Amino acid sequence: MLIVKFKDGSTVDLPWDPLRDACPCAECRDLHGAGDPLRLTAVPNKTLTGFEYAGNYAVTLIWGDGHRFGIYTWPYLRELAERMKKMNASREG
Repeated sequence: MLIVKFKDGSTVDLPWDPLRDACPCAECRDLHGAGDPLRLTAVPNKTLTGFEYAGNYAVTLIWGDGHRFGIYTWPYLRELAERMKKMNASREG
C-alpha cells in the first residue's frame, strides 16, 4: 500500500496492483503502438521496491521488475485514489 499525505493534510491509500495498472508511461499506455516489433509483453511485477521524487510535482515509482518510467503527479495520484474509492463504493452498494 502506498500512502500519500498531501500538503493540505489529506491522505490517500493506494494499493500496489491498481497503482501499477495505472502507470502513466508511454509503454504501459501502449502509446508505442501494438505494431512495434520490439515491444515485449511480460506480466508486470506489482511489488513496489522504491521511489524517487520528480521535482516538486511528482514521484517515480520503482517496481520489482525494474520498471521505473511512470511519473505519477500528485494530482494524478489523488485522481486515482478517487477513482478507486468510487469503484469500491459501487461494488459495495
